[in-house]
Amino acid sequence: MKEKAILWIFTIINLTLLIYGITTNPYVTTPVFFALILQLLVITYLKIRKILKTERLNRFTYDRIDALLSIHQLLKFRHPLPVMGSWAISSDYAYLFIQHIFQNSKGDVLDVGSGITTLLAGYALEKRGEGKVISLEHDKSYYNEMQRLIRLHELEHVVELYYCPLINHTLNGKKWLWYDVSAVKNLANVNLISVDGPPESTQSLARYPMAPVILPQVGSNPTILLDDGARTGEKNIAKKWASEYNLSAKYLKIAKGLFIFKKNEVG
Repeated sequence: MKEKAILWIFTIINLTLLIYGITTNPYVTTPVFFALILQLLVITYLKIRKILKTERLNRFTYDRIDALLSIHQLLKFRHPLPVMGSWAISSDYAYLFIQHIFQNSKGDVLDVGSGITTLLAGYALEKRGEGKVISLEHDKSYYNEMQRLIRLHELEHVVELYYCPLINHTLNGKKWLWYDVSAVKNLANVNLISVDGPPESTQSLARYPMAPVILPQVGSNPTILLDDGARTGEKNIAKKWASEYNLSAKYLKIAKGLFIFKKNEVG
């Protein structure tokens, strides 16, 4: 709004000077005329950009509604889900996450950062009839809340929730704050990893340690989903993972952005 107000002020000034030049000083007319044209072009550009941004937001809104309806068609919930969006995952990410679970006929799901993904994975694996969810949570109060939600949704038989406070990990000579997974011993059967934690505010590239800490512990070649891919930090994490762990990275333009990783085949 400030930019538009400033541009309109300059436009009014230019119009005033143009009128002054025409009536009083013709030498002022030509440069003021071109300045006015430039101002009008900039205003037109801003208007078009706003229209395109609105159309893009409308498309994302439609996609998220469509994804939410599809989720409720695929899975039958025994208790209402928390609201998706804001700091939680968006429904378009949730739908793609469920699709990846159904595409794999077996294996466990590692949920890095518990939440709605934990519940969705639980229902999806229950429907698939094989595998379990291993979910990590660093915040004690939210860990307790997730325990309550897992009970309400009757998913205790398929979900293993771990309280994993953030501790220092020394990786390649540098200290990183990440989940304490010392109590999590059963990762060998994991073939899908959803990464939506820890929070970005924890440190720079907060989700980077997942690869060096977790990948050596999984026995298969898991698919990795990294949420919030539109953020600069996640884009930098994607580059580091791809180069350091021989992973191919595919980016999807969903509401918050999504990176999908798979280990490159050795030729």
